[in-house]
Amino acid sequence: MRIKTQERGIMKLNVLEGQTTDVGTQLVTTVIKVKDLVDNYAVDVFDHEKGRAGGKGGYQRKANQSRIKKLSKLLAESKVTIPTAILGNIRKPLEKVIKFDSSGRSIVNLNSPIMIIDGQHRVASFTEVYKNPDFYGIDQKEFGEIKLFISLLWNASLQEEINQFYVVNSNAKSIPVGNRQELEAYLDTGNDLISELVDLTWELDKTAEWKGKIKFPNSSSGLIPNSGIVSSLKTVFNDSNLKKLSFKEKLDLISAVWIGVKEALPGCFRNPEKYTLQKGIGVNTIHGLIPDIFADILTSNGMTFDKKSIQDPFDSNVWKKYLKPLAKYEDNDQTGEANTVVGEEFWRVGKTGGAGQYSSGQGRSVLLKIFQNEILGS
Repeated sequence: MRIKTQERGIMKLNVLEGQTTDVGTQLVTTVIKVKDLVDNYAVDVFDHEKGRAGGKGGYQRKANQSRIKKLSKLLAESKVTIPTAILGNIRKPLEKVIKFDSSGRSIVNLNSPIMIIDGQHRVASFTEVYKNPDFYGIDQKEFGEIKLFISLLWNASLQEEINQFYVVNSNAKSIPVGNRQELEAYLDTGNDLISELVDLTWELDKTAEWKGKIKFPNSSSGLIPNSGIVSSLKTVFNDSNLKKLSFKEKLDLISAVWIGVKEALPGCFRNPEKYTLQKGIGVNTIHGLIPDIFADILTSNGMTFDKKSIQDPFDSNVWKKYLKPLAKYEDNDQTGEANTVVGEEFWRVGKTGGAGQYSSGQGRSVLLKIFQNEILGS
């Protein structure tokens, strides 16, 4: 975001010394007028296209426009006062360390945007009203004089900035699951398996079967949220036969499974948006089959002395063989006319498909048992 140009491109701020953070970062409090803030802030929103959470990928959730519009209207009508401080970070200040006078005051030079950690909806609402005075029927000059409290981390690292966002928001309005998992993976503060599965989901997104079909945080495209993939894989890799696999083995296994699925039901991959196979019900069903099929492979291998009969559980051809019954499975559609749907037809979206009738939690369990029986027998 462009820095507001003042004398020599620098804004001077009167700041009051606060406590230092647990890692020694200086924390100050100041007051900034709306007119000075609107062109001097930025929000590091997470963008899957730019990279992982942290670094180039950002970390913040996307702002909710309806919340901004609602608060903007209240601000314009003078029906609300914002007494709480906004939290931000100055990433690259001219003065790396602030020197305070005996009363704990100082004047600092601001030459980089305030990175908003907490309060992006408040800041966006003030900006919305200030930049659209005619629409909101306000006096821009008068509105611009409103003073806002801001607490600033001074020269905090990106990791500390993200950690502050995580701490503040995980104890307030909940962070969406997908965003939270990405942050925990970056900060290394979450469940080890979940963090590993977040990494695995990113790698899965690079495969031909899944490229562009996983909906990452703040993205509007994709068939299933990244958190849906992670959740379904958590059950898989908590299985006693699978929990000790290395990261590469986990990825190779899941990749082989979905190649096998594609071989069995190719039409579902040509027009994936028209099928539920790569949405919640399909993903949970396919992943739910993995532990039992994997166990069957190990059992079969243990019962043979013929090396040529040994099956590699990381070979997509093995999974193609096991999943072949999916192509012949018959059920009724949801039109109420008892029409038979077979194979790919079962996974069609809407009433002409059959999978939707199993969308409840209990229904998914029933569907999984049906396919377990179809593939492995009773």
